[in-house]
Amino acid sequence: MAGVVRGRQRQDGLPAGSGAAAAADRERERLRKQQQRSAKRAAEPPPPLPPAVASPAQLSPAAPGAVPPLAGPQTPSGILPPGAALVAEPPILWAGGDLAPVTDALVPLLEEIQHDKKLSKLRKAKIDAGVIKEIERDFAWPEKSKLMLSRTGASLGAKWLNKAGLSAAYKDEVNFGVALLVILRCEASVNRRLDKLIAAAEKAAEEKTPKPTVTGPAEKTLNLTEAIKTPAALPPPKK
Repeated sequence: MAGVVRGRQRQDGLPAGSGAAAAADRERERLRKQQQRSAKRAAEPPPPLPPAVASPAQLSPAAPGAVPPLAGPQTPSGILPPGAALVAEPPILWAGGDLAPVTDALVPLLEEIQHDKKLSKLRKAKIDAGVIKEIERDFAWPEKSKLMLSRTGASLGAKWLNKAGLSAAYKDEVNFGVALLVILRCEASVNRRLDKLIAAAEKAAEEKTPKPTVTGPAEKTLNLTEAIKTPAALPPPKK
């Protein structure tokens, strides 16, 4: 028949070129594109979680007139959505070398404390100074034992600090505190010795200073026995 365009028959049975066939083609194309987008999203890796620490932009002071950020955990795109968890950075682990300055200072300090205790006991017992000097030589700890104590103490301290979860990022604070403790101990010991020397010098000065004596007219006392034995002086006879 003239005027009729014949083509390949559609699988859905709709007449080619009709409105129903065009609507079916649009729906089929929409579904195909939706499936492509879903497959693309599934193939992409999930975005990384934001760090627990603040970004340099958040730590920098705000410019005049800038709007302050909202309260709550911040991300590059804003506040974390509800249910999102922050991932904390793992603590920095301690090593034995981090605590070596601490143990190197603490071991001599402990030795000095024990030395002062023993010396104080000998002085309280009023032991002769020569004997004290002789016994004091045995107060010193063996050098090899002190070295071993310092090395193993640093390793044990690092192990227990790691178990406690304290980060080695605070090693400067720990070393500073121990150094300050040792210095204060030395200052207290020197001040005690100075106080004793000053007290002894003041006592010696007081003993050497002569005590003032009160002088006045001598008082005459009458002894009755001597008055009886010694006759009173009589006036000379008149001529």
